[in-house]
Amino acid sequence: MEKIKIVMFCCHNCMSNEDVDSIERHEVVDIRLIKLPCSGRLEVLHLLEAFETGKDGVIVLTCLNGKCQSLVGNKRARNRFELAKKYLDEIGLGQKRLLMKQITRDDVSNPTAKAVDEMIARVKEVGQNPLKKEN
Repeated sequence: MEKIKIVMFCCHNCMSNEDVDSIERHEVVDIRLIKLPCSGRLEVLHLLEAFETGKDGVIVLTCLNGKCQSLVGNKRARNRFELAKKYLDEIGLGQKRLLMKQITRDDVSNPTAKAVDEMIARVKEVGQNPLKKEN
């Protein structure tokens, strides 16, 4: 099995430097971290393009409900995330390739690493992205 490729979109307000370090040291996966000024800036197109370019999974990390500095950014991200899940089911990739978690930078239980581990398990269950281009 090739290295699992994941894109992680996260609000810069909810991810600590320790979280970034923990995912950069992950050896099983190739993770592309994209920090957003607010998760509400995430569009359905961003999520779907990740799969079109051959990524196996996408993780979206948002602020906790009631803690978004933009007030409703995490709710916008949730609505767009749910729509992308429907599209993935319709085209046959399946919604398990998408994962959304609400986190806070003060959480010492390392929720970012847990999200990565959960996505790895999901990809192993459903298989790698069939849209990956042959090299």
